[in-house]
Amino acid sequence: MLLFIASEAALFLAFFWAYLDAAFTPAIALGATWPPIGVLAINALGLPLLNTLLLLASGATLTYAHHLLLTAASLPQVAL
Repeated sequence: MLLFIASEAALFLAFFWAYLDAAFTPAIALGATWPPIGVLAINALGLPLLNTLLLLASGATLTYAHHLLLTAASLPQVAL
């Protein structure tokens, strides 16, 4: 299991390394600009922001539900 986690961390690091390397030192073949000429950058305040907010709301909901499950398990149960 530890080897799997280490390989996933290495893959994650490799993706970020490749992106940052391309962004900070763009190749001359790409016109030495980032993003390359002809590639339209996505506005970060549009759909990416909505997706981020949905992900955070989902995580907060699950965390709150988990908290309620843990506190409800410690409360005495009442028969109806």
